[in-house]
Amino acid sequence: MKSVVIDKQRPGELAKAHWDYIDEVLVKDGVSLRDRWRIGFHYKQAMIHGYKHALQDIDASIDDLDETCEEISIIFGNGLEKEN
Repeated sequence: MKSVVIDKQRPGELAKAHWDYIDEVLVKDGVSLRDRWRIGFHYKQAMIHGYKHALQDIDASIDDLDETCEEISIIFGNGLEKEN
């Protein structure tokens, strides 16, 4: 069986990277610092939560694979494929 190890810091890192972009857009749109802080808090928490659900779905899908499977293929919604 193949194992995938996910760094526990990764969801937060991704959420921050995404938020940094969104925050720039909100600054250009004139959104106040106070509102951006509130929006950012919820945005990052929701992204981390969703990331964890995605990992659970991936884990469940891997569990369903035949034990003799030599290769794991993850298909992303954008059509990109990553093979391990």
